[in-house]
Formats: sequence, structure tokens, C-alpha cells
Amino acid sequence: MSNLSEHELLKKMKSLPKHELSNEERTRMVYKIRNQQEQKVRPTLLTKLGVWTAVLMLLIIGPILYYSNLDSSQTNQASGVEKAPEAITFTIIDEDGNPQYSDQIIGVPNKLGILAPEIWMANDKQSVAKIMTFVWGEPDELVGQRLKVEGQHVETGEVIELSSVELGGGLYGTGASAVTSFKPFTKTGLWNLNYFVEGEEFGSFLIYVEEPHIKIGNSKLFISEGNLTVGIHEDIKIESTIPNLPEEVHLQMFYESAERLSGNSVIFTRTGVSGGITTYTGDLNIKYSGEVEIRFMSSTTTVTVIEK
Repeated sequence: MSNLSEHELLKKMKSLPKHELSNEERTRMVYKIRNQQEQKVRPTLLTKLGVWTAVLMLLIIGPILYYSNLDSSQTNQASGVEKAPEAITFTIIDEDGNPQYSDQIIGVPNKLGILAPEIWMANDKQSVAKIMTFVWGEPDELVGQRLKVEGQHVETGEVIELSSVELGGGLYGTGASAVTSFKPFTKTGLWNLNYFVEGEEFGSFLIYVEEPHIKIGNSKLFISEGNLTVGIHEDIKIESTIPNLPEEVHLQMFYESAERLSGNSVIFTRTGVSGGITTYTGDLNIKYSGEVEIRFMSSTTTVTVIEK
């Protein structure tokens, strides 16, 4: 680096990272390069002019980069919101010391908890159709009060009212409880769940909402597209409203990669029939990444598979 020409020095100036280095770090780097140059090369008028040209460019470009980064940071902060503490998974211990809903409650221990779905999904009514809520505190101050739940999308700041319900008597030693349902989440990503009792902030925690399960005609494959990776996904469920389905069904995958496969089939076995819905379970074996066409009972859909 000590034998760099002035032209190469200017090129190196232009190749400096635009975002990772602060103005102060940029200045130190150029100063170091200059010192190395001076130790080996006798300064000439042309050398001095080249160095001062580089410094002048830094003085002009530096503030532009700084304020550009500053504006970008402020924009991100304005569009997002502060994240609540992450939801904690815990067990309710009742008055007799017995565990209830072992490792199934999420929220803030000894303050606020819900019996939640295993996976939160966007635009899905079924997963939020029944939410059991537990609140800790003095029953006299909680029972009969209105509990409102708001969801706040961290990235965009969007706020939606998920639920509003009157608190009933406590269960398992809690101060109050309620059974309610949430409105579906409108977006994937991080959401703050903010709880209010009679309009007063009570507690908040953070959850992650995934993409919806994959729909294939009148059937649903119980995995989000964002979780589709190369490999074996065990015990994946399919629900279908198609009548008179057999004991075993085949799910086929066709790959758009150069190594396109025809007839990559996975067998799913029936595990139940209820309310006109037939349920199957099987291991989903995905062999290649890229665009994949999934075919089930004459219906198809296209998804994107990523490497692990």
C-alpha cells in the first residue's frame, strides 16, 4: 500500500465503504495512507496536489454521506416502534402448587399470560379463534373490568385492535381470566401485544407472526412458505374439505431447477375426519431449492424453497 500512486490513492478513496465507516474513521484511514506514502515517496508538487485533492473530496463527500445515513436512520425509527420484551413461555402454578398448562402459556410471568396457538399466522382466523387469557393481581381490581388488546406491527407502526372483553373470575390462582378471540394479524413480522385494563396500560410482550399456511385448492398444507427449506419436515399436517378421500394421499413436488424431478411424491396418511374436514399427516421431503410446484388432488400452487 505504501507504493500507491496518486491515481491509485484516489481510486482507493472512492472504494471506501459508504456506510460502515464514520467520518472520523474515514479521516484516520486517509491520514494513515498519506503517512505511509510520505515515508517512501519524496513529496513533489504533483504529489501534494493529489493528496489535497483527495482530502478536498473527503470534505465534500463526508458530510453528504453522514447526513444521508442520519436521514435514513431517522426514517427507519419513524416508521418503526420500540419492541416490547419478548414473550416468555411458562407454566401456571395453582393454589395447591400443581402445574397447569405446562410450558403452554406465553407472556409476562405472574402478570399476564395467554394460552396461545403454537404458531401465529397472518390473515388466519382459525389460529386466533380462541385465546384464553390469564391476569394476575387483586380480583377486586380486575374482575368486571374491560381488557383491551392491541397489536402493533414493529416495522410499520400499524396498530389494530385485536380484542376487547370483560374480565371474569380468576382460574388456578390468577386474579382474573377471559376467553376471547383475536382479529387476524394483517402482516407477517414482529408484533407488540399491548394489554389495557379500563384504558390503562397493563402489560406488553413481543410475538412473531409467520406467513399463512400454504393453500392448495380446497386443502391446506400446515407449513408457512417462509419455513420451506431443503430437507425433511416431519409430521406436517394437511387438512382438506374434499369429500370421500382415501386412507392415503400423495403430495407431488415439481422443481424448476436444472435437476427437475417429475413424480417426487410424498405419502400422507389419514389421521381423522371431523366436520367435513379430513386430516392427514406425513413427512415433507424437499430435495431442491428454488421455485417448486406443489400438486395435491388435482390442485396446484407454486412456492419458493430456500436452502437451510
